[in-house]
Order: sequence, then structure tokens, then C-alpha cells
Amino acid sequence: MHEAEILLSKRFEEALSLATVARHLHASEYHLCRVFRRVTGRTLHHYRHQLRIRSSLERIADSPSTLTDIAVGLGFSSHSPFHPGFSARVRREPSRFREMIRTDPLYGLPVSSYRTETDRTPLEMMKTRPEWLP
Repeated sequence: MHEAEILLSKRFEEALSLATVARHLHASEYHLCRVFRRVTGRTLHHYRHQLRIRSSLERIADSPSTLTDIAVGLGFSSHSPFHPGFSARVRREPSRFREMIRTDPLYGLPVSSYRTETDRTPLEMMKTRPEWLP
């Protein structure tokens, strides 16, 4: 199942079907689903969704793109399926998350005004705060 995780982590932005993943791994769809869930504790769909949400954290924080463009770029069909999944995992709407992360919660300064190579980025700071992570 390690191969399935690698494949999905490299290509999570694509709309890979279960059949495509199974064919790539030389397994049946049923066997792949059953074994993947038994080994990882989650479904293929859930795993890919989690990868997309985690990737969206960085993109929302650092990209000037709209939330819709970010969602579509991550493989969601639109902003509509992205928004509830993000909100459920991060416990904040994507727009509120972007606003919060772009302004440092400790100093109230824009992130770009104090970030240096030796400073932790807002995303790194966020990862130390479990209530913010999916």
C-alpha cells in the first residue's frame, strides 16, 4: 500500500479514478480499497482529500490566487466541494483562514513584513497549534 500512498501523494491534484490507481498497482479495485483501508485506516478518497486540504493550507497562505482557483488547482471541481471539507478539517472557512494566516496572530503585522529565512513561516507556526491543523 506504500506504492498507493506514493502515487496519490504525487498526483493528488489529478482526477485519478480508482480503476487507474488499481491498474497502476496491478491490483483489483476491490482488493486495493480493502487493503488500503486496512493498512492505513482510511479510504483512498479520504487520503486524497486530506492531501488536497493540507496542500491548500500553504497555497491559501502564500498564493495571491482566488480561493476558487486554488480549489480547482487542487483537483476539486469548484469552490463548492472544497469549502465544506476545508471548514470541517481546519475549523475555519478558507477566507477567514487566509485573513488570519496573512496577519500574524501574535503581532498583528502582515506576514511579509517580518519573515526572514531564519524565522518560522506562518504555516510552520500553525503546525505547532493543533487546533488549526486538519
